[in-house]
Amino acid sequence: MNINKTDGSVVEIPIGEIDSVTFTIEGPGQLATLTTIAASAITSSSATVGGNISSNGGSPITQRGVVWSTSPNPTTANNSLASGNGTGSYGINLASLDPLTTYYVRAFAVNSAGTAYGNEVSFSTIGTAVIDELFCTDAVASDTLREGVTSTGVTISIPYYSNEGGTYGAQTMESFSGTGLTATLAAGSLVQGFGNLVFRGKRYAYNRG
Repeated sequence: MNINKTDGSVVEIPIGEIDSVTFTIEGPGQLATLTTIAASAITSSSATVGGNISSNGGSPITQRGVVWSTSPNPTTANNSLASGNGTGSYGINLASLDPLTTYYVRAFAVNSAGTAYGNEVSFSTIGTAVIDELFCTDAVASDTLREGVTSTGVTISIPYYSNEGGTYGAQTMESFSGTGLTATLAAGSLVQGFGNLVFRGKRYAYNRG
């Protein structure tokens, strides 16, 4: 009997000296072990999720990521997003989500044994920031901005009513009349019901001709 080895050499064994022939095929190993990281940085349209792979199950992790759906027990047949390979922790930002919606998320990892999933976590996106009524006549200023006088740090609080809370981004507004007046609104969230928008005003020295 001739046995051809992978290095190109040949081993010759007389048939009469062979009692039996056995060989072993290595199994695919075990599924990976992992957990799903709870969602954070949740807005009306995005959230950060992720996973932590503590064991590769005996074979390399070729793909890892998260799956999500508006129904429990999501799989790769639903929405999925990959994030590299190997063990350890990883984070993924989910975007283009719907406001006021509950999502279910599971981390996943793929090795030669198949696809493993972590525990399921859920989160709800917040609403889109909408102001139903703005009470400008009830605004309260911490000081007075005067023409021709440079000033900073003046705040103006304007009451509002919102039927649906939500987040909003930072905004800076400038007076269109050329008075050198600017107002900055820091990023924040609208409460559901009555609240206050706080603008920080600034005026640069300006005198009308």
